[in-house]
Amino acid sequence: MALTFQQIVLRAAQGAKVPGFLDQAGEALNMVLANLAEFYNFDLRHNDGFTVTTNSVSPPEGPYPLPADYLRHVFRETRFIVNGVPYVLFQVPLPLLKKQFTGQGFTTYPQVFATDISDSGKNVFFWPPPNAPYEIEFPYYSASPQEPDPANSTNVPWFPISEYLVKATQAILLSDYDDDRAERMEFKAEQILTKYLKMKDDRQGYAETIKLDSKNFAGRGDLPSTKQDPF
Repeated sequence: MALTFQQIVLRAAQGAKVPGFLDQAGEALNMVLANLAEFYNFDLRHNDGFTVTTNSVSPPEGPYPLPADYLRHVFRETRFIVNGVPYVLFQVPLPLLKKQFTGQGFTTYPQVFATDISDSGKNVFFWPPPNAPYEIEFPYYSASPQEPDPANSTNVPWFPISEYLVKATQAILLSDYDDDRAERMEFKAEQILTKYLKMKDDRQGYAETIKLDSKNFAGRGDLPSTKQDPF
């Protein structure tokens, strides 16, 4: 059974022999969860319900706002559909996209996109500039939400392996106070995480599309024509 924030914080603080440092343990637990979302593509952080409607802003190439919890897009899943035909968009660096021609009258189906993640906000740009409103499916991996008061929260963290969360939180507490047990505890936490990642990525008995299969790129608009664009 998964532990609550409160239970994880209490166990981590007690295990580190600093039972009164519950606030610090809560901050460490939030940090552990944030790092998991930042460094790994977990299905648990996969959000496939977000869409961008092109031509809803001016200029038509953007910027279009992204959700506040956006971390990164899901590879090969950004697309729109015209008359039943899917068109997959590919990500390029923002400086490269901004160098492309966007003069008056130059609009067509968008082929690529770039994200701008800055302190002022999170946005996405498209190129070529869209020539009509398209509902672009934009699945993404989301950041881990910050629990306001972990030491007293009865909520259950999104990551399902409580043992890892306890030991990883405990390792941060030990490290913060130069405890010699920190490295050993971090190693134990990594062992648990590695085991979970191997199970999560086990594809035995699971039919998975091969990325280089010609069905992924031939004749369906999945790849932009290399003779027509600079990418």
